[in-house]
Amino acid sequence: MTTETAATRPDLADDLLRFVDAAPSPFHAVAEMGRRLAETGFTTLDERQHWSLEPGDRRFVVRDGGSIVAFVVGATPVPDAGFRLVGAHTDSPTLKVRPVPDVRRAGYRLVGVEPYGGALLHTWLDRDLTLAGRVAVGGTAVPSRFAPSTCRGRACGCRRWRSTCSASCARRG
Repeated sequence: MTTETAATRPDLADDLLRFVDAAPSPFHAVAEMGRRLAETGFTTLDERQHWSLEPGDRRFVVRDGGSIVAFVVGATPVPDAGFRLVGAHTDSPTLKVRPVPDVRRAGYRLVGVEPYGGALLHTWLDRDLTLAGRVAVGGTAVPSRFAPSTCRGRACGCRRWRSTCSASCARRG
């Protein structure tokens, strides 16, 4: 292992933790990836428009806030050089709010949820839960609104997970 590689590993781990903290839902993940791409010189394209691409262009497209595709245009024409494609998904095992979420049991008002993906539910028993994602808003020009995450429901509203929350905030919980 080189000195340079060893020195960058903590930075990569910290960066991964910052990404995970910023992306509690697929919509947050796509927004964070778009922000990071823009910081490194990528520009956004509208998939409904005709594109004019030049060699060296660094572009990305977001679809419905939940999917993102980024690419760099090479110097050699695609028929001659081909292209490389890497894919990933932004969703993960989670609990999703049911279409009719208002549940009342034993005198409590609850939010009805259902598992999505291969959630290992026994690992969730000791975790604080929060709501994050999109909220559909009827009767407006905007079909949905982005719902930011908060510090796991803490009163401070610092919009960070406990691992990155300030000590004074973490003590409140």
